[in-house]
Amino acid sequence: LPISILVHFLVTGRVRVDGRQCGDEQSGSPCSMLSIYMGKPQPCPADKPYPMTSVYSNSAGDQKVYKYCASEQTCRAKWLLKTSDLHHCTHFSEFGDLGNRQCHFCCTEDGCNDQVQPTCMSKHQHGDRK
Repeated sequence: LPISILVHFLVTGRVRVDGRQCGDEQSGSPCSMLSIYMGKPQPCPADKPYPMTSVYSNSAGDQKVYKYCASEQTCRAKWLLKTSDLHHCTHFSEFGDLGNRQCHFCCTEDGCNDQVQPTCMSKHQHGDRK
């Protein structure tokens, strides 16, 4: 198990982390505004233990948000290696119009993907790797 999931188990007695899940990135069907903020967190499966949020925006100001559970590999590829060091993603709330961009946020605690961007303390960190 990744260290973050082991710590979660030691604190909560559960291996699974709860995260919001809505939209379908593969089919291009984003979360509704209601499901982004009002949907109830659901347990993430053991093979995809990390709550994740992906945000895609275009120059017209349109945003598509997807919330799902991700594997360690997906967290590394989309968050740690792709967007964790991009200022427009790490300071997401400072930007109203993102232009043609995408940001991915992977986190490690129950309900950590409730907002579009997780709090700094719950984001998947480089030290969370296996």
